[in-house]
Amino acid sequence: MKKSQFVELLANIKATLVSFFSIVMFVALGVGLFLGIHGSARALEDAANRMFEENSFHDFEVIFPYGLSDDDIAALKKVEGVDEVTPTYITYPQQVVDDTTHTMSVRPLTEGVDGYMVKSGSLPTKKGEIAIGDRYAARHHLVIGDTITFIHDADVDDEGKSTDEDGMKYLTTDSYKIVGLVGNPNFISQLGETLGMSDKGTGIETFGCVTDDSFDPEAFQGMYPCALVRSNQMRGHETFTDEYRDLARSIKAAIMEVGEPRAEARFAEIKGE
Repeated sequence: MKKSQFVELLANIKATLVSFFSIVMFVALGVGLFLGIHGSARALEDAANRMFEENSFHDFEVIFPYGLSDDDIAALKKVEGVDEVTPTYITYPQQVVDDTTHTMSVRPLTEGVDGYMVKSGSLPTKKGEIAIGDRYAARHHLVIGDTITFIHDADVDDEGKSTDEDGMKYLTTDSYKIVGLVGNPNFISQLGETLGMSDKGTGIETFGCVTDDSFDPEAFQGMYPCALVRSNQMRGHETFTDEYRDLARSIKAAIMEVGEPRAEARFAEIKGE
């Protein structure tokens, strides 16, 4: 830049000093806002990734409404890239709180995968005990020591009362004492008051964990509705990276290749019966 041009630039800045500094301030604020959003997003990803790793969150969840047999579980374990397969139960009982019927996703404690974060109290150690989501408990003023009673897993009427006493019961008992308030990596994000949809088409409002003997294997016909899968290959990649997603797609395709024909055969067997 020539000396005359530099002098002219300084003169123009002096003549429009307020406008000049306003532009500088807007640019600085924009850059700061961008860096702040980018930094916050990265911090959230790092926090979520640590939570997933610390609680051994599953890489894949295999769900089949007609049930996964022991042979299905064995076949899953042989899939390339699969290192841990944990079969588990899941049910969506309802309970009345504050004169309103609420749906809960209830699973047994699973050793080595999908650990719960205890906020207060403890995890259940025997039948009749339950730990529930801490946010749901706070919203409905439930505390440790309270008892919640599930409605029969059959249909219910508008008042939340069972209309079929002979309906299927997946849990071996209806009343549970709250022994802990917990968090779970399955539900770190929540929109409104719904955590998803149940198999009954109702919105899931919270989750709970019970001991394994709280479930009745006969109600599930000796099968499992769900299996949690982990891959050691994926431990070296952060959850939100392209490398993790690419590897996940590859292993998912291998699982589908094994699972789809088995699912079709299971459906044909049920249809034949």
